Amino acid sequence: MGATMRFDGRIERVGARALIALPEEPREVWGDRPRYDVAGSVGGKPYRGRVVFLDGRAWLPTGPAFLRDAGLALGQTVSVEVGLEWPSLEDLEPDFRAAIEASPAARAAFEGMNTFCRRNWVRYVAEAKRPETRARRIAEAVQRLEEGDAG
Repeated sequence: MGATMRFDGRIERVGARALIALPEEPREVWGDRPRYDVAGSVGGKPYRGRVVFLDGRAWLPTGPAFLRDAGLALGQTVSVEVGLEWPSLEDLEPDFRAAIEASPAARAAFEGMNTFCRRNWVRYVAEAKRPETRARRIAEAVQRLEEGDAG
């Protein structure tokens, strides 16, 4: 999961949403990327979500169902622990990571896609049984990412 943010945050109403403000800028913790899919815990309950940006701040959304199921409420201060959801670029095997990092377009595409699509690419490469098949799949993945194909 890479770097993790750990903090106590208050569940606030912002417009019609229930959100928790992040104390740090996600770009400084996890690097500049088009989206931040995170996983961890909020109030001791498992959490998955995408960081949203409103009014120049970064927030974790906590919808009504999550609050209800977790036994949490607006105005409550909760313990939060979140990091990038697997797989992030840092989680990849060295050969696959190096290939993606060598192409700014492939890197931007990989970091901008949802978790499901990133997992599919990781699985596609990892399931290769022979080194030459793995190398071919890595090259194919980079090419398709450069072309904007999410997989």
